[in-house]
Amino acid sequence: MKNIQWGRITAEGAAIVASILLAFWIDAWWESEQRREDELFAMSALLSELKSYREGLRDNDILYDAIRISAVTLLNASLAETDSLDDEQIDLLLYDLSWTLNATYYEVPILEAIRNSDIFSGIGDVPFQLNLAELVQGIEGVQYDRDRDEAFFDNHWVPYLAANASLPQIYNASRRTPGFPGEEYEVDLYAATVVSKRSHRPLLSEVQFQGLLQERANLLADIFTRVPRFDERLDEVIQYLVREVAK
Repeated sequence: MKNIQWGRITAEGAAIVASILLAFWIDAWWESEQRREDELFAMSALLSELKSYREGLRDNDILYDAIRISAVTLLNASLAETDSLDDEQIDLLLYDLSWTLNATYYEVPILEAIRNSDIFSGIGDVPFQLNLAELVQGIEGVQYDRDRDEAFFDNHWVPYLAANASLPQIYNASRRTPGFPGEEYEVDLYAATVVSKRSHRPLLSEVQFQGLLQERANLLADIFTRVPRFDERLDEVIQYLVREVAK
């Protein structure tokens, strides 16, 4: 009977087991590294978009607030018993109200990825995930309110003015961006179509105009009604991503 070399068999078996475990460990490590790279890419992309969104949101807030103030000023003048505005001032206020923003100015394309990708579900700790979820809800609310103003602007406000006022005259009342007096346009797109000026003062006594003006003022006010701590959450998510990406 041959002698069985148990020591060698044991050593070879241990080596095989060790190689298998090492292979599993390498696979797990590689998957972990790939996962980390995917997460870093996702966090970097999200950070870039949220920074741009925050900057754009602040500028857009200035613009919308200037339009809202003009709407309230014109509404108060329409309800006053005496004429508090001259024709030029009325045109300037109507000019501000000829502005709105379409969705491309305030959408966040990466939101769709956040909703549908499991990459984002594994990023960060629980407080970050809660902040991110509530931030997404807040951004959707901002989009909803601005979409409502844009829809009203396109479907009611502009058609009424087109039928009852001189749009070229209103558009050429100023070259500035509402809320940004230093920003001016060099070209008047409608200058050639302005033949003679007309007074828009009669609009102020029209019930339909007053109703449209009130609705526009309400929609503009709704834009600033956001979920609680929206701006703080936006800053917190950005700060967290900055720290994670820098690791």
